[in-house]
Amino acid sequence: MPPIGKWIVCGYGRFGKAVVENLEREQITTVIIEADPELTHCEQCVVGSGTDAATLTEAGIEGAVGIIAGTNHDINNLSIVMTAQRLNPELFVVVRKNRRYNEPLFEHSSADISMDPSDIIAHECLARMITPMMTHFLRLVRTQDNNWANHLISRLVEVVGENVPEAWGVTIDVEHSPAVANLIAWGLPVTLDALMRDPGNRTEKLALVPLMLVRSGHYELLPDASTPLFVGDRLLCCGTPNAKAAQPISLSNHKTLTWIINGREIADGWLWRWMTRKITRLRRAAKPKGNSS
Repeated sequence: MPPIGKWIVCGYGRFGKAVVENLEREQITTVIIEADPELTHCEQCVVGSGTDAATLTEAGIEGAVGIIAGTNHDINNLSIVMTAQRLNPELFVVVRKNRRYNEPLFEHSSADISMDPSDIIAHECLARMITPMMTHFLRLVRTQDNNWANHLISRLVEVVGENVPEAWGVTIDVEHSPAVANLIAWGLPVTLDALMRDPGNRTEKLALVPLMLVRSGHYELLPDASTPLFVGDRLLCCGTPNAKAAQPISLSNHKTLTWIINGREIADGWLWRWMTRKITRLRRAAKPKGNSS
């Protein structure tokens, strides 16, 4: 998740209001900086644009963990980012892009996430922000070279096309993925590939890319599909909304997951369970009793 602590939001228009609402829903503390609080009906805020050090200091930038430069002015947003990072280099930075012709300017910014409201509405951006593990993933990505980045982009474009992808986390345990945890406990190996397949057609892949595997504090970027899974693993996935909606079927239904792994269908239902119990009792009754001495 985003770093826990205080976040500063610069700009309280429609975009800023949506950002604050979503952050506070996640119980993340926010401090708002707004240049015109009367116009935006901001009752509790630090008055200013956020481009100057004094305003950011008044908002508590030194003790903040993240900042969102979300005004409707690109140059101001970039200025906010530069000033904020000079005052607190450890900040997690989100910047809003308003005009496509300013894209080259944002390419050289050091923001962790760039938001383009013309393409992505606020809650979709925030969904990416608050996805478990996304913050750590983004920091690791920034340490990779261009070849790695190009490979990732190629995979994402191949899977989701030019659409905005969804990102979500998966925890391998009895509570969140009972089918996977149970099969592992029963001795049936489960690989990442099984969670990448369509639960309705095991020969088809879901439109998703596993971005990161977290195991015992170790972070593995772009894990291979053949990677075996263990209870306690956490995955960060990215893909289409349909893939996100379909994957929980495999996570929760051991019958479906077993079929995906080996093509075997497990008989189920009350009739099969009744027949199994009946046959078991008949077999026990048919066993010869030992002679008593």
